[in-house]
Amino acid sequence: MQKMKKVFITDKTQYGLRVMVMKANGIDNPLLHPLVENRLYRVVYFVEPGKGVFCTSMAKGVIFLEWMDEGLIPLENPYDHMYLYVEVIRFMSQVDPGTSRGLVVVGRAKIPIPRVPGTEIKGVFDLVRTHEGKETKPEGCIMISMTLETITIM
Repeated sequence: MQKMKKVFITDKTQYGLRVMVMKANGIDNPLLHPLVENRLYRVVYFVEPGKGVFCTSMAKGVIFLEWMDEGLIPLENPYDHMYLYVEVIRFMSQVDPGTSRGLVVVGRAKIPIPRVPGTEIKGVFDLVRTHEGKETKPEGCIMISMTLETITIM
């Protein structure tokens, strides 16, 4: 009769959502927003509002913007999160009332995240923008790629 050995498993599997922010189009169209002078933008993204905000580098442009920035959002359990929240922010705005720090959200998106490790979601997603403080209207789009990855912590 053979003795049974005790096996201790010390590895813990976690997950990471790899996000690539590629480009955006139709942001702050000069025909719709002629008074905008400073056209510096950054994308912020997160899976849980108020926690773990990630952001791209700064991009400057008119209508078309490109970042090609990548980040990895750690997730203990991918089923705890349903969406990637994305916001395109204009910096140093002097034309928008009530922006004490000069930050203006010019587009938002809520994108379902992949559920199966190794699965990639890549596409162009519509952005919405709040007009006159209440109503949202479609304005622009953003190209994003997301992959759910398995990370083993030893």
